[in-house]
Amino acid sequence: MEFVLNNIKYQISDMEVFVAYLLVDKYFESSKYDVHFDFLDDYKKELSFEDLTEGAKLINELKVNFINPNFRIAQHLNGNFMISYQSVSFKNIFMAEAIGVLIALNALIELKPAIALADIKLEVDNFIETQRKKFITR
Repeated sequence: MEFVLNNIKYQISDMEVFVAYLLVDKYFESSKYDVHFDFLDDYKKELSFEDLTEGAKLINELKVNFINPNFRIAQHLNGNFMISYQSVSFKNIFMAEAIGVLIALNALIELKPAIALADIKLEVDNFIETQRKKFITR
């Protein structure tokens, strides 16, 4: 999957996008916000490599779009990112977590009924903290 943001071309594998969607979907199961990705319903069990390969193909076929044209991404000198949308920013985002943050942020922005930007900021901050506790501190 390729996308352009702020005139910079990014490339990420469809399998990485699929896994990021799974992580975001799992996070929102225990959230007060009703974010759910229907196309993941068949992947709620323990996954095999074949499931991941199939999921990558699904991502490619669906042409999922988690990039809001109003997102801004800046790269810090340390290689991490700052992701912004309107008046909210998420700083020092590791490359490995950036796609999940973009997916979660976009899902909350598109949620109906709409929620306040301050609530979106809190929820995405919580998502980041939760993911870091699970993966980065191990």
